[in-house]
Amino acid sequence: EYLAEEIASQHWQIQEDINIERGGCIVETGANQIDATNEVRWKRISDALAQKSDWLLP
Repeated sequence: EYLAEEIASQHWQIQEDINIERGGCIVETGANQIDATNEVRWKRISDALAQKSDWLLP
């Protein structure tokens, strides 16, 4: 509803996929694909938390 004009002018298509859990999405362009499914986002978060990083040190 809020992006209807932009979606139409940019020729975007939104397609529902019953295989993607609510809250997730996959964005596909001619050059890229972004997997923002819940499963992949949680994996990226858990991987990031498992890394030893100096940003935690004072």
